[in-house]
Amino acid sequence: PSLLVLAADRAGWKLRHRIVWEKPNSTPHAAHRRLALREEYILHFTLSDNYYSDLEGYKERFGSVSNIWRINPAYHQGEHLAPFPEELVERILFLACPKM
Repeated sequence: PSLLVLAADRAGWKLRHRIVWEKPNSTPHAAHRRLALREEYILHFTLSDNYYSDLEGYKERFGSVSNIWRINPAYHQGEHLAPFPEELVERILFLACPKM
């Protein structure tokens, strides 16, 4: 993620939120010499200082405005082997996308 942040900054993008998705019940790493991967990063970039972010509404709905989101991963429920959990997508959309 660090190299992406640097490249985006050079291209004029501004990092607004660096969210850590903590995955408490994720599957163990396949390589036996590696630590289990229990997190992923969600990076929210904008090109402008004028961007949408509903922290108050987010706090009312999800209870905390922390950048660490503890959400269990979704498991194979169709064609994709690693679908995103609905709660993760819901949080991202609620935080950064105005209702139409």
